[in-house]
Amino acid sequence: VNDSSIMTACHDADLTVIQVMGANFLSNRFYSVHPRRNDRFVRASTILQAIYSEVDFSDFNYTRHMLGTLREISRPRFDIVVAELREAWTARMKNMLGQIGSRTVLLWFSKHQITHADWDARPNPLQVDPLFISKSMIDELRPLVKAVVEVVPTKDALASGTKGMVFPPMQQRAAAEMLGVPSHQETSAKLIPLLKALL
Repeated sequence: VNDSSIMTACHDADLTVIQVMGANFLSNRFYSVHPRRNDRFVRASTILQAIYSEVDFSDFNYTRHMLGTLREISRPRFDIVVAELREAWTARMKNMLGQIGSRTVLLWFSKHQITHADWDARPNPLQVDPLFISKSMIDELRPLVKAVVEVVPTKDALASGTKGMVFPPMQQRAAAEMLGVPSHQETSAKLIPLLKALL
C-alpha cells in the first residue's frame, strides 16, 4: 500500500490479481511487523502491552507464535486483538483497492472455503490461512473489484505434498506447509478463463 512503484504498476496494468492474505501479516494498533518479512513480529504497542501486562513480548520472533500465546492466556482479550486485526485488514484492503482501481480480481487460495463460520471453532484455528478473514470481510470488498475467485485445492492436489517443488533441504518443513504444484495448477485453470474474459 505504501510502495508507490507497486501501486503505480498495479494501477496502470490492464488487470491486477490480488491474493487474499491473512490479517496477522499487517502492522496495526497492537503490533508491528517487518515491512518485507511480514510474518516477523517486530514490537508490541503500549496498548497491547497494557492489555497483556503479564507477557514478555521480547520472547517472540513470529506473529503466529505471539498470537497463539495471547490466545492461550485469555480468549476475551484475544478477541479484542482479532477485532483490531480484522478492522486494520479491511481498511488497508479498501485503501489498496482504491489506489489500484476496479480492474482487480481477488483470489482466495486456501485449504478452507470462504465462510461465516467462527474461525476459532476449527481444529488448529491459528493454522488456518488466510487467518481471521471471514466471508463478510470479502463481501465488503466485492463492490470494489471485478470478481472474487475462490480456489480450494482438491484432495488429490493437497495429497501431492512437495512433489515438483524446488527448495533447499533446510526448507523441507516450510515447503511441506505450502500449497504445492498441483494446487497452483488448479488455481491457474480457474483463473485463466476469467482473466481472458475480462481482458
